Amino acid sequence: MTEVRDAAHDECLRIVRASGGTLAWHVSCYELVRSLLGDERLGLAHPVPRLASRLLDSPMVGPLDVTPEQERAQHDLMRQVMQTIASWRASQRLRHIVEAVVDTHVRRLVEAPRPANFHELVAVPVPRAIAGAILGVPDEDQEHLGVLVERTHDDHDRRGASAAVSELQGYMLRQLRGRVRAPRDDLLTVLSRADRSGDGNPAPPMQNLAALILIAGSVTPTSVIDHGLVLLLSHPEQRPLLDDEDLAPGLIDEIVRVRSFVPPRPGADPPNGLSRYANTSFQLADAQINVGDLMILDTHRANFDETQFGDPYDFDGRRPTNPHLGFGYGRHRCPGANLARLELELLYRAVFRRLPTIRLAVPTDELLSQIRRDGGVVRTLPVTWD
Repeated sequence: MTEVRDAAHDECLRIVRASGGTLAWHVSCYELVRSLLGDERLGLAHPVPRLASRLLDSPMVGPLDVTPEQERAQHDLMRQVMQTIASWRASQRLRHIVEAVVDTHVRRLVEAPRPANFHELVAVPVPRAIAGAILGVPDEDQEHLGVLVERTHDDHDRRGASAAVSELQGYMLRQLRGRVRAPRDDLLTVLSRADRSGDGNPAPPMQNLAALILIAGSVTPTSVIDHGLVLLLSHPEQRPLLDDEDLAPGLIDEIVRVRSFVPPRPGADPPNGLSRYANTSFQLADAQINVGDLMILDTHRANFDETQFGDPYDFDGRRPTNPHLGFGYGRHRCPGANLARLELELLYRAVFRRLPTIRLAVPTDELLSQIRRDGGVVRTLPVTWD
């Protein structure tokens, strides 16, 4: 890992302390983050994974134990498989799944005693149920899988988190083998047919990908749903955009850009972002990047770059252009971006139509303090209505 220099780099590229005191490059300016997101010299693979620096001590953000070439091959296969979601969306199948899940959980919110915990009743179960339904996970398994998904992100119990990831992968392998014998109309069946090994069983990357789809489709959307609701409650003038099919997508993209109703504070908040490792040595501006260096691509701060976004701290769903990096960029752009947009649009529209007087049941300052104390994570989101 590159040593800390006496002369600090500018805010675009600087050396920071990562998990366990190890060093990393923190990248926060829009143009540099965007270019590095598509840079083939960076990836999730590390030459010696056990020696790799980590942003967090979690199995979900650690290095892959594969070569860069194997990583690229797995990524290409994943993108090929995930095109199925795009074709489902064209046939309106995805929309029907999302609408059914949203309707079920918004109804439970409406029927709940007040104040109600929006996080627990809506933000957590909606994306998890949608991801499970698209994969084809049986309803009776959803609750247990939800517990495992929560455990995979337990930063205080890395052994337990790793065990949860392994259990999820084992579960998905059993499901994939079942789809080989009895195909269904779901994504697990698509995965079971992709890249089969010589004995006819699904290859290991498929069980890992199925687990990743459930985890990524559950955890990240939950955070955006929570913070997006607070943004919309704090800016009621923006809510009518939800009822306009032409303007609603712009509002959803603005929610993804801002990502949190707690704006980034340069120099005050710990570095965060997407972890990537250098698979070759190269020069970046006046910095020497060495093989294995950890680079933290801070898409959140990049989305507040004043050189790219006018008045970036304003929440404005009518921005004429919004090339945010909330879904990544280039070949590593999130393959579930369109699904996420659909989830958010249908969910917020349903919430405000069913509960037009919905509001926070605690002062905003209290919620802000709790979120900053918990590192940006919403633990509870009390709401009420008339």
